[in-house]
Amino acid sequence: MPRMSSIIYCIISILIITASYIYPGHAYIYILFSIVFNILLVTGFRRKRIFFDTFIGIFLWLGFWMKYTYVLLFCKYRFIEATGNFDYSGPASDRALLVCTIGAAGLIIASYIREKIWCHEKNAKNAGENYLSIFYRKNRGAVLGTFVSFVVIIAATNVWLGVYQRGLAAETVLPFGLNGVYTWLLLFGLASISAIVIECELRYRKDIYVVAVISLFETFCSSISILSRAMIINASALFFGAAEIDRNRDCRMTSKFKIVVFAVFIFLFIGSVFSVNMIRERKFNYDSNAIHETSVDSKISYVTRRTYNLFVNRWVGIEGVLAISSYGKLGQELWKEVWKEKYSDYGTSIYDLNIAKTGYDTMNSKKHHFITVPGVLGFFYYQGSSAVLFISMVLLGILAAAIEIVVYKLGGGNMILCSLIGQVVAYRYAHFGYVPGQSYLLFGAIIMNIGIIYLVNRVCGYYAKRNGHIDVPVKRAFEK
Repeated sequence: MPRMSSIIYCIISILIITASYIYPGHAYIYILFSIVFNILLVTGFRRKRIFFDTFIGIFLWLGFWMKYTYVLLFCKYRFIEATGNFDYSGPASDRALLVCTIGAAGLIIASYIREKIWCHEKNAKNAGENYLSIFYRKNRGAVLGTFVSFVVIIAATNVWLGVYQRGLAAETVLPFGLNGVYTWLLLFGLASISAIVIECELRYRKDIYVVAVISLFETFCSSISILSRAMIINASALFFGAAEIDRNRDCRMTSKFKIVVFAVFIFLFIGSVFSVNMIRERKFNYDSNAIHETSVDSKISYVTRRTYNLFVNRWVGIEGVLAISSYGKLGQELWKEVWKEKYSDYGTSIYDLNIAKTGYDTMNSKKHHFITVPGVLGFFYYQGSSAVLFISMVLLGILAAAIEIVVYKLGGGNMILCSLIGQVVAYRYAHFGYVPGQSYLLFGAIIMNIGIIYLVNRVCGYYAKRNGHIDVPVKRAFEK
């Protein structure tokens, strides 16, 4: 592992040095930008990190440093996504990269402030028994069977009714706010159940392979249901949480287990990409370019190109800062205007119309819902103040840490659940900027999510005490 880290550091250093010669502005600004974002990434893998650190580091590293360096080296310094008034000049590039650097530095500072107060390493080893795991052990077959059935029903009915699918207006509006329930379940509600089931299985080892495959099956179904090719996001969160338990509770995942799970993941991930592309093409005519691909080979080639472009270009990040830092009307008026923006299934956003100038306003808004988000660093620079950006990032980093700590406390010390919610918060930050005033809906869903888990845990505790199951011994999940 140390040798692999050295190789990665060497490759990154070579890329930084090479790109600094191509960069149109002052080379030292690009080098500083590169150093800070790579520190942000490494910070997320130190021993005293929390899961939010890991995911925000990955998302921003991909969306800022990797994408920017890739475009410099391989795309003749031209972005596919809209960048508004950004003119690719040296001064404009310097200004944008300094904004990015200041924002990333704020998140790094927040992480080290949090470290002085809390880290999972000091608490995970003492994670106590939770009552959900006792209930699970006594009703394992019924729990798993019910969960799989529920996943299939929710995913299938969502595809059929079109309740929530990315890039499309809702086809069906259900009563009693059930559209919101579907959205919550498909985004992270069902994955939260996976997190609980995996953690329970780690406590009482029976057949961890079955539960691992069931959890991957849930991410597969949910991703296809919402027409997302990002199955890897929730799956990675579950993996990171399980790895943390493996490290802190002296468990050992066997090489055979890792290989099997990885192979199943790759198979399902590829299947999800092809399935989503097929549904978008045939049912929604989402991508008209795909219609002209007729042979099997050409279709595979088309999907490969699309997947490659998505991996490199679809990470939210640098374009938002490029567009906003070059916008001539930054200030309090713009700041107030974006906070007042309201959600709509039709039309596009203030950022798309006035700042990035994506041209989405010419699309068929009755069927498609196209928006671009500026990302958290771009959004908090709307006032044109680096100080506001830096302070905002510090406060947002502390808020994310507080949420993860609460999840740990109320979730029975479930590290996998902490990882999932840490990822959800980091993903929201990375994709921040559209109808920011309604962020309370996501954070409210997180609170509701953990509240339900806490209440169910208490009910299971009552059940366990009444039936004398409290002293059930805890077994290790994996043999050494």
